[in-house]
Amino acid sequence: NFLTHPERTRAEIRRDYAALTREHAHRADRIMVNSQFTAGEVARHLDVPASRVSVCVPGAPDWAPRETAPDGGYILFLGTLEPRKNVGTLLDAYERILSGPRPTGTRAVPELVLAGHAPPEAQHWIDRLGRPPFAGHVRHIGYVPPDDRRTVYAGARLLVQPSFEEGFGIPVLEAMTLGVPVVA
Repeated sequence: NFLTHPERTRAEIRRDYAALTREHAHRADRIMVNSQFTAGEVARHLDVPASRVSVCVPGAPDWAPRETAPDGGYILFLGTLEPRKNVGTLLDAYERILSGPRPTGTRAVPELVLAGHAPPEAQHWIDRLGRPPFAGHVRHIGYVPPDDRRTVYAGARLLVQPSFEEGFGIPVLEAMTLGVPVVA
């Protein structure tokens, strides 16, 4: 993604990664990637023969599916708050839902929980959360360590993954392992 959309990256990634990645890819005996999609991107954008790229797909976590969906629950986004994850569009869509009319007798809009590291470039999104209409409706809980993720997913009504592009999408696999519906 940093090769095809540098505008979605930070300074050092934009400045250094394209040249470094190409150089390292050409020196490597073998390149391991996490999906067939990423393998194709590596071969195409780094001019590496496909025969030197191997796919090693991550496995699902060893979690039993949750017994029942939570009563209520929240909408969960899990990932680094960065442009390629399309966080701005997620917030815009959620704002439209909060601000729009709701038929009489419908349930309240579920809380939106943003779980993931927020680099300095995400501060404008974090600042939005404290202002109407987000105040009291959206929470940023920060980075969630792997040992705590099952609990975070288990409390979710659904996972939203609006990324422009993913190499694999671990949060989608983790959520589906528990039986959490996914909107991607």
